[in-house]
Order: sequence, then C-alpha cells, then structure tokens
Amino acid sequence: MAAARKRNANVDPEYRLIGRIHSTSFSYFIAGHHTEGHQFLDDEAIINLSTTVVKMQPPNADHLGAELECSLVCARRFDESSPKSGAGGTFFLPVTLKRNQRSVLAYLPSDAFWALQSRLEAGSVTHVELSYVKPIRGAGELTSIHLRSGE
Repeated sequence: MAAARKRNANVDPEYRLIGRIHSTSFSYFIAGHHTEGHQFLDDEAIINLSTTVVKMQPPNADHLGAELECSLVCARRFDESSPKSGAGGTFFLPVTLKRNQRSVLAYLPSDAFWALQSRLEAGSVTHVELSYVKPIRGAGELTSIHLRSGE
C-alpha cells in the first residue's frame, strides 16, 4: 500500500487553460502528386482560432488575458491503390506557453473537424479548454481539447 501511495505522489496534476474565442479563420488546400508512376492527392484543412486566455489552473498571471493561437487541422491522403485512402492521422502537438508565444496545434478526425467548422461559423462554440501536463521550458503535452459554448 505504501508503494502505491509513493507512485501516485509523483504524478503531476493536470493543467487546464480556458480561452474565449474572438475570431476564426479557415483555409483548405489540395494538391496532386506524381511519383514513379504513382498518383495520389493530399488535402489539408485548417481552422485557426484566435482566443484570449480567461482562466488557468494553476493560475499564471503571465498568460491570463494574453492571446492564444489554436490551430485545428484535418489532413488526408487519397490514393487509388490503398484501401485506407482518405484516412488522416489524429494527434496532438504540445501546448506552447512562452512569454511571447502561446499556441497549440491538433490534427482532428475529419468528421469531427467538418462538424466543428460549421458550429464555429454559427458562433455556437465560444470557448476552447485545453488540458495538458506541466510545461517544461514552455511546452506541455496536450492531453485533451474541449470546444464548447459558455464559460
């Protein structure tokens, strides 16, 4: 029992940040590629959210009220010879919280990405909540993203 308590004592608490979305932008790119008789298409869509940090746990006065850039991406490859054509990777990149830079980037599943884009345009999503591990040298591993209405 004592060993279990000691192990749990070393686990860092989860950090949280809430940003109020004040603007969004959208871009889409598609390109064809030809290599050694092989042809495929790559596409990438990006939603950039400009937010203002309104709450942090634990609190950090250096970032409260500052701008946080949040990029949500959907990327796919279409290849006629592959049965998984169109599938895109889903992964998170670290949260960056430095004196002059606050940002996060995540690759989302395509169905979630496209549903989210219409909700952002309609204004029904107003906040982004990030959970991450304790930052080291201004970067922390992103563990979850929650997009929602209301604070």
